[in-house]
Amino acid sequence: MTAVLIIHAPILVPVPQGSKTQVPSGPKCRVCDVAPMRLVEVSDMGTKGDPKGHRLAKFRAHLVELATMEIALVNWQRLENGADLKMELIYQRHESHLKINGALRKGKPVHKVGPPDLSKLLRAVEDAMTTAEVWRDDAQVVNVTMLKRYAKPGEVHGVAIEIREAAMGLAGLL
Repeated sequence: MTAVLIIHAPILVPVPQGSKTQVPSGPKCRVCDVAPMRLVEVSDMGTKGDPKGHRLAKFRAHLVELATMEIALVNWQRLENGADLKMELIYQRHESHLKINGALRKGKPVHKVGPPDLSKLLRAVEDAMTTAEVWRDDAQVVNVTMLKRYAKPGEVHGVAIEIREAAMGLAGLL
């Protein structure tokens, strides 16, 4: 039987890992008048609600900490072959979406169809699991099942992750 690593992070708000962009990293050179540049995650550049721009770093650090604790509990061995990754990203629904009785208001979305993109959420989780040494490299992930949804009544937002070694001889999808 294949070992399964299950990580539950209730109350942790999923944060996407965006593209990278270049930003100046020091003073301009006096000779060529060009500043040295470094690559920075777009998610880490800060927003009005997050002026220091550390949401992604905190999200990934929290996932690494939870994964590391779970690895110790289940005696997980770092994957050297393919990995199956299942993820559920749960968001709190805005109260304006619901009637007093809890029913969904007309015209409000059933699914979490807005930002962030699933691919950027996947990138953040994959990198956190690489740091936690769940696998050697996130390129080992060969099968992904993801769900981005609103929390059910009484449920808190958060992240649920399940990882296992990929089954041998996966059949194609088509």
